[in-house]
Amino acid sequence: MGLFILIGDIKMPKNLENKPSENIKEVNWTLTLYMSLFFGWLGVDRFIMGKVGTGILKLIVCVLLWPFGFGIFGAIWWLIDLILILTSHNFEGVKWEFPKEKMPHIIIVSVLLVIGVLIWIFSAFVFLGFIISFTRSIFDQGSNQLEDVWSDMQLAMKASPDYPVFFEESITIKRGESQSFGVSVYNKLANTLYNAKPVITDCINSAGETVSEKITFITVEADIPSGGEQSFFGKIKASEELTPDMYVCSVVITADGHDPYVVEYPKERLMIRVTA
Repeated sequence: MGLFILIGDIKMPKNLENKPSENIKEVNWTLTLYMSLFFGWLGVDRFIMGKVGTGILKLIVCVLLWPFGFGIFGAIWWLIDLILILTSHNFEGVKWEFPKEKMPHIIIVSVLLVIGVLIWIFSAFVFLGFIISFTRSIFDQGSNQLEDVWSDMQLAMKASPDYPVFFEESITIKRGESQSFGVSVYNKLANTLYNAKPVITDCINSAGETVSEKITFITVEADIPSGGEQSFFGKIKASEELTPDMYVCSVVITADGHDPYVVEYPKERLMIRVTA
């Protein structure tokens, strides 16, 4: 009998007692939920849960990598964490402290999340529309055509002493509107061309009639040093008074202190189709 009493008095070692692990952190579910909704993209929700390493990584992905095109991954991570917290997911090492009523918070956060996503989608479409409109305003293209920047780069490399003025051989313009156009100029003269600019002149329609100052090239003047090359990217404007037709024009370069036409394309002329 005394042996059983002695055994009954023996206490179990502390490491064998049935108690919660010291690594478990009690976290306020309501606070974490709202912090995840508004500041989850900064990793605040993970910091609250004691997950500092992944919180810092989330901050880097969401914020610092956004300019490099990886921000979408951070947005997805933010959304996944928010949904997991919203559904009371059992994160490792986290014990949730829930309010008496969870449902009102779930409804509020869900509604705010849907509204936020809709606003984000709308903003994305508005931003995309702005970019498209801005691009079209620069290149002045129709709704189904945008200027190829790479072809502009190639155009700038084609002028030479043998072909001092290089331009596209043909272009189509609506009457009363303008179209983007590029001219590459090589200065083969011995001195600098100051305030040089390309000019469209001597346009002749299919009936042999000459049209003056009704097809103009709009661009910024530039200095071209001797032996240097300059690319002029601007717009060709077709007057509303023009009759829809095919016009054959010359492209020449004017500059201060020189004859009106200092350089002219030696071979073909510019073909301009004017449409209604």
